[in-house]
Amino acid sequence: MVAYLLLVTALGALAASDGPPGTPGRTEMSAARTQASPAELHRLPPIYGMTYRWSAAGERIQRAHHHLVGACMGRLGFAYPPTPPPSTSHSEDPWPFPFGFETTDQLQPLPAKPAPAETPRGEAFERALFGDPDRRVTARGAKLTVNRPATGCLAEADGRLQGELRIRSMQLSILLYEAETTALQLLDADTAFRGATEQWRRCVQQAGFPVRDPRDLLRKSSAQPDPAAAQADVRCKRSTGYLTTAYDRLARIQQRLLDKDSSLARDWARIQARQDSVARDVLP
Repeated sequence: MVAYLLLVTALGALAASDGPPGTPGRTEMSAARTQASPAELHRLPPIYGMTYRWSAAGERIQRAHHHLVGACMGRLGFAYPPTPPPSTSHSEDPWPFPFGFETTDQLQPLPAKPAPAETPRGEAFERALFGDPDRRVTARGAKLTVNRPATGCLAEADGRLQGELRIRSMQLSILLYEAETTALQLLDADTAFRGATEQWRRCVQQAGFPVRDPRDLLRKSSAQPDPAAAQADVRCKRSTGYLTTAYDRLARIQQRLLDKDSSLARDWARIQARQDSVARDVLP
C-alpha cells in the first residue's frame, strides 16, 4: 500500500475528488495528469503488480519449474525442451490493457510469428507429463473452479516448488483474477472515472466518432481497428488525462478489495518467496 501511495504522489496525477468534472482543483491538475507515462500508470493497480509484473524471482521460478519438469521427463525416458520459452523482459511486462489503446505504437500491426514446430508426443509422453487424467487436484474461488494434474511431471514440479501450499497457490490465482474482474465492474460506477469517460467521449465525438467508451471502441475495432478512430482515441486519452484517472481509480478499487482479505497479498508473497528459495537450490 505504501509503494502505491508513493507512486501516485510522484505522478502528481490523483484526481482532486470523486466529484464530477468541474470540481475545484481538477482543471489545475489536468496538465499533470496527461504527463504520466503508460509504464508508470500500469504499475498503479496492485493486483496487476502482483500477477503481471516481471521480476528476477518470477523468471527464476519459471526456469526452475521448467528444469524440474525436464529432469522428471528425462528420468522417464522422454526428451524435453532444454530451455523454457522466452521470458518477458523487464522492459516488456505483459500488462493487460483494460482501457484499450494507450499509445500510437499499439496501432501498428505486429509482425507475424512463425508457428512453432510440433514435436510428436504420443500417449506415453502425455501421461508422463500430465499424469493420470482421472487424478486431479482442485481449487475453488468465490465463483470459479480450477483443476490441475495430481500426478505426472508437471505436478511433481509444482509440488517441489510449492509444497503444501500448492492448492492455496491455485486458489490465490483464482481469487486475484476474480478481484481483478470485480474491480473493473465496480469501476463503471465510480464518479471520477465516469467523469473522465464523459470528457473522453465528448472529445472523440467532436472528432466524428460517436463511441460510448474506449472499451466499446476496442470491441468494435476487432482485430483491425479503424486507424482514424484509434488515433482519435489515443489523442483524446492524452488530452483529457483519461488514462491517469482510469488507472488511479482502478488502483484504489483493487486496493479496497485486497484490504478486505489481507491473506491474499500475504499468502501470495509467502508462496512466491518459498518458490524462489527452492528455485535457487534447484537451478544449476
